[in-house]
Amino acid sequence: MPATPKSKGRPPKGKRLVLHADEQELRAARAAWEDPALREEYRRRGEGESLIARMVRYGARQARAFGLAAANLQAHAVAMTANLALLARRLLLADAPLPHPMLPLFPDTT
Repeated sequence: MPATPKSKGRPPKGKRLVLHADEQELRAARAAWEDPALREEYRRRGEGESLIARMVRYGARQARAFGLAAANLQAHAVAMTANLALLARRLLLADAPLPHPMLPLFPDTT
């Protein structure tokens, strides 16, 4: 393109707007974020992440024995330990008094 006498190698005056390559997806995500159901689901994500962190802390990252049965037993033991720790914490933080040690936590209602 031949140079015009006005340009002389200078950039054109004015401003230029450059959009992100994924601008449509970003706008759709921002619009979806306004939905209260999505926000509530996202808030619950922390519960799942803390559960996974708790399971890893109690030994769920690596099986300690060989075989599927042993790994399955370890996974159940780790889940039980994590759930009991969570239950104990909730009982301690509750305003209600703790049940008597000899009474079952979940009485049989059948």
